[in-house]
Amino acid sequence: MIQLDLFAPPPSPPVAVTANPHGAYPDDEAESFICPNPTKGWRGSPLCAIRLLHIEAGWLQATDVCLADRGGGHGLSEKFGGGIHPTREAALTAALADVARRTAVAVDWSTAAAHDAWRVRKWMEGIA
Repeated sequence: MIQLDLFAPPPSPPVAVTANPHGAYPDDEAESFICPNPTKGWRGSPLCAIRLLHIEAGWLQATDVCLADRGGGHGLSEKFGGGIHPTREAALTAALADVARRTAVAVDWSTAAAHDAWRVRKWMEGIA
């Protein structure tokens, strides 16, 4: 017997996109989670973005963290950024772990970057 979760999103079919010659996939078809920068009038990058893409081999995840004076991340690729994950939940867990690592505040961080990291970590609590 199969039990269905009424509140779970419907399973998405694999996307029929191909990687570019460098092994990266386009972001257009990916599921995105965006943590916007709450600064009034801000027109730049969001504080954090997580993207998930379902391909035939499994799930890819990408992260992008852009704090006040530091940042980092990786794109959708089978070779870099964690590789292929068997499920959406595994890909999302890996992406959240990567963002948590990138927003772990160290002693040498500026106050603005530490505050942005706090905002991203609060935003991460609401992602499922």
